[in-house]
Amino acid sequence: MIHIGIKKIGTKLILAFSAIVLFSVFMVSVPILTRQIAAVKENTRITATDQMESARLAVETFLAKPYCFVKDTSLYVKRARLQLEQTQKDFETLVDGDPSIICLYYADEVPMNKGGLFYSGDGWVPDSDYDKYSRDWFKDSMNKKGVLLTEPYVDETTKELVTTVSTAVYRDNGSFAGVVGVDIFLKTLNSLVDAIKLTEGGKSYILDMNGYTLQMMI
Repeated sequence: MIHIGIKKIGTKLILAFSAIVLFSVFMVSVPILTRQIAAVKENTRITATDQMESARLAVETFLAKPYCFVKDTSLYVKRARLQLEQTQKDFETLVDGDPSIICLYYADEVPMNKGGLFYSGDGWVPDSDYDKYSRDWFKDSMNKKGVLLTEPYVDETTKELVTTVSTAVYRDNGSFAGVVGVDIFLKTLNSLVDAIKLTEGGKSYILDMNGYTLQMMI
């Protein structure tokens, strides 16, 4: 009986000692794990911030060229005496070789059904019923200063997702003289941003102002 009692006491001591060891390990491990988790979170935050900065720079670099096109062209059409065929050739030459750009164009302030003019690098001349004032790139630029970017839309000809960079042209007396615009493919920009990944299986998206992803799904 005494032998059995000693065994029970030994078992209890072992269990108690094991519990103390496990508790001690737990108490030591929790702060270490907490610090490790915090470090992982901070590293992830820093990595994500760096990746987002890379994405921002990629977008700015991509848009810098069309922004310059419309600003420089607005000065050109303001000073030059435009002739349709020559202006179209000049616009075509200016953007030639850039696969991300569809075309560069300028529409004066006169409605097409009243003799308005439209100079496009791809040679397109709209019909007299074409209402430039109903187009976002035209009316937004007419009402706001600076270089603007339209919400993405599907181009009728290419069926690709595009956006328009545009700016208004003003005469020396301050009167409105039309709008310069350049249509650009968004697939090039998407490919730049898609290459930026936070993790190996991650994916980056560009969102418009309404929260929709700028990815061509058709």
